[in-house]
Amino acid sequence: MVVNILFPIMAFFIGLAALIGVGGNARVAVLQGAGKPGEARRVLGLVIALGVGLGLIGTLITVLVFQSILAVLGTSSSESLSALDGKYLVTIYPFYTTMIMIFILEQTVRNDGRTTAQHGVLVLLPC
Repeated sequence: MVVNILFPIMAFFIGLAALIGVGGNARVAVLQGAGKPGEARRVLGLVIALGVGLGLIGTLITVLVFQSILAVLGTSSSESLSALDGKYLVTIYPFYTTMIMIFILEQTVRNDGRTTAQHGVLVLLPC
C-alpha cells in the first residue's frame, strides 16, 4: 500500500530523469556524429549537472514539504499509514540523485554503443 501511494512522486522524478537522459543524450549523439566531440562533452556535462541538480532539488523539496506531500496523497486520515509512508519516503529521498543518474547514465552508455556497459549500469546501480 505504501509504495502505491508514494509512486506518483517517484514517477514524476523518473519521468524528468528520462526526459533529461533521452533528450540530452540524443543531442550528444548528434554532436558526436557531426564530429564535434568537444561540444558533445559540454552537453553531456550539462546533462549530468541537470540530473544531479534535479536529484538534489527533489530531495530538498521532499524534506521541506514532507507532511504536505503525505497529506496531498491522502495519508493524513490514517496515522499508521501516514507513519509507514513517512518512513518509506524518508528512506528513499536521499537516493533521488542516484536514481536519476541511473536513468541518465543508462541512456549515455546506450548512445555510446557499449551494450555490455549499459547492462552493467543497470545491474550495478540499484533502482
